Amino acid sequence: MFGKELNERIAEKILTDTRYFVIVVVIGAVMVGFVIQKCNRDSDYSRNMLLDLQKNLEYSKEGRIVEKRLDTENRYMPYYIIFYDQEKLDIDSNFYERIKEGDSISKKRSSTLYYIYRNDSILIYDYLQTSKNQL
Repeated sequence: MFGKELNERIAEKILTDTRYFVIVVVIGAVMVGFVIQKCNRDSDYSRNMLLDLQKNLEYSKEGRIVEKRLDTENRYMPYYIIFYDQEKLDIDSNFYERIKEGDSISKKRSSTLYYIYRNDSILIYDYLQTSKNQL
């Protein structure tokens, strides 16, 4: 009984006292704002992931990596590699960690697989699988 009476008194104060009513409305508005912001951020992230995947599917390359670097100005894709023909490719951190200067790469259009040739071994990196793990 005590809990029910307390709840009724709180509800009465909120509905009759303007200060309490304004506090409840402001708290509710802030909570709704946070939810909307989170949804927008998730939507932007998903859109960027889809654009990256589309770009990756359209990309094809066979070449030797002569340099790998960190681009401090590009916060979205801060890693990149340079091929022997001076072409630059932005890459994610997982791919950056797997490759070395001097490796050769083969990537066919409409595939998410990168074949990394190093000495006598072949490593396979799947861009799609890595993207799924980041979600």
